[in-house]
Amino acid sequence: MSAGFYSIEKVDNLILLRTSGEWSLALDIAYLGDVSQTFKAARGKPFNVFVDMRGLKISQDVKDTPLKKDLVLDRRSQRAEYWLADNLSESEYLLPYFEHVSFPLHRLTDKAQAWDIIRHKLCDERHWEKVSAWLDAND
Repeated sequence: MSAGFYSIEKVDNLILLRTSGEWSLALDIAYLGDVSQTFKAARGKPFNVFVDMRGLKISQDVKDTPLKKDLVLDRRSQRAEYWLADNLSESEYLLPYFEHVSFPLHRLTDKAQAWDIIRHKLCDERHWEKVSAWLDAND
């Protein structure tokens, strides 16, 4: 399995997150810190989140760590979140973090459906070329 990595890109009101590879606790903490800063920078402006987590492998130690139990991300301006995963069971451990959010969480395994949602629901047409390049980079 490849080393874990993540990337964060903001295109207009869409935050694109990519997570993949063998995830470590140190990487998880760094990722959450960077996501928190990205969400804070978007404060006051409505935004959507799309997470491509295909290829992500998380050990039980990382899933069970108490270090992020009290972590709260500033999601007041968030309107929706979409996850694209290889299978839905891989992200089950994250669901408790979304129990009290005020926006819908959509979990997908079909890439074509995800791309369609991004293009027609989340992305302004003038930004599609940039978003499309980001999407294609993980294939």
